[in-house]
Amino acid sequence: MAFSEDDVELRFSVVGKKCEKCGKKLEWNDRGPAGVGTWQAHHADGNPDNDAYSNCKILCWTCHLTA
Repeated sequence: MAFSEDDVELRFSVVGKKCEKCGKKLEWNDRGPAGVGTWQAHHADGNPDNDAYSNCKILCWTCHLTA
């Protein structure tokens, strides 16, 4: 499953358009599945079926790999 686009956009804005782990500045259009410079909406509890807003974290790709 996936977070709603509205939830991802809200979280992205709330966290200041930065990775929540390392603080790297992110661009909305760089969201993607993999690669340097991209970012993803991460399921904080590790459960991909829990698409609650409270479970959404914005992470750069590097931090997402180690989450």
